[in-house]
Amino acid sequence: MSSPFLGLLRYGWANDPAGQRAVYELITSRVKARQCTDPDDATQTIALKIFGSAEKAYLLVLKLAEQSAALDAALAAAPRGAMPTLDEALVASCDSQLSGYVSRMAEHYKIDRWRRRRRTVSLPEQDVLPAPFAALDDDSGVLTLRDRVLERVAADERRPEWLDRALGEVQALAEARSTMDDVIAACIASDADLGRLGGAEARTRARNRLQQQHKRAREYLLAAIRGAVSDGDLTADEGQVAERWVGMLIRRQKRKPAASRGQGHENR
Repeated sequence: MSSPFLGLLRYGWANDPAGQRAVYELITSRVKARQCTDPDDATQTIALKIFGSAEKAYLLVLKLAEQSAALDAALAAAPRGAMPTLDEALVASCDSQLSGYVSRMAEHYKIDRWRRRRRTVSLPEQDVLPAPFAALDDDSGVLTLRDRVLERVAADERRPEWLDRALGEVQALAEARSTMDDVIAACIASDADLGRLGGAEARTRARNRLQQQHKRAREYLLAAIRGAVSDGDLTADEGQVAERWVGMLIRRQKRKPAASRGQGHENR
């Protein structure tokens, strides 16, 4: 696949749609990786937001440049209408940054579809749970800050390999799209050593590993927020609100039949 970022840049900067196919293929691959429902609709929705017009592509390039001094300098040296000169290393870095950005958009699409479906489906009584995220459903300010923090994390090329998966699990657990049993089973299935252990020992080791990774993922988010405040990307007040969102990333559990009030969920 040719460079998706160069395709986006060519369209947004020089109004040349020749490279759109590479951008579309990137979106398709990220939607597939995130296992979005209605993948065709997800791909089209994201594509329209990213390069539904040359102006949208242009604005996204500028947004990506905010996180890359080298790209910002290259754009400053080339007037709009002429392709900037980028070396291979910078192109590779921008491709990675764009891929992370598209991944977050795919995840947001997936979450939005789940929320819409949740509002229209009647749940059986045993599945009606206290909702840590209920306060965020209609709080566009908090959701916007969340997206900005996740985009900053996705743009960090130094982030550990396990982080994206751990962040996805933390959010899925907090929003009740998954249970800890589901996550433990997936962890065991993906690790041959755990799979060979089997039984209670495998579950204990998987759970301990996941709890540590999820704790580190939340700490990583807090560090990203504080870094954004330090860099001036977020105000101090916005940083406090974003940290409140991180504090809401807790796992929800079904109430047991004999559970007393207040035991409907627990912090991990």
